[in-house]
Amino acid sequence: MSTLVEDGMPWITIASELTLTISVLLLLPLSFFRGTRHFACLAIVIAAWVLGVIVWLWSLVLTYSIWGWVGVTIGVFLAGVGVVPVALVATLVKGLWPLFWELSFMVAFIFAMRAYSVYLSAKIDSAASTGSAA
Repeated sequence: MSTLVEDGMPWITIASELTLTISVLLLLPLSFFRGTRHFACLAIVIAAWVLGVIVWLWSLVLTYSIWGWVGVTIGVFLAGVGVVPVALVATLVKGLWPLFWELSFMVAFIFAMRAYSVYLSAKIDSAASTGSAA
């Protein structure tokens, strides 16, 4: 797993930075205009899923590097997504505050993106039902 960590972490970091940058600088402004709102809504959902996978992989790597296979096994058996909370607890116990806050921010950002896409979808649907342009 150490080779996977060494080879994969730069790609995970680049992918998360790129997805965050595109989401904030491109998709968020596009969601303000009626003509591009459909595209922005779909792209935000996709970006949230991409970030979700990135956070899960990053949590897997963190859990393995801090608590080893025992932590990973516990996390995987917690409905698969348990690796993220286990990584949060592991970083708390180890006192790795920057990693804890970065991981917490990413999880909160993912939930915010999903909530915003639901809001946009409802706005598009209400505009379509009233007959005005979304």
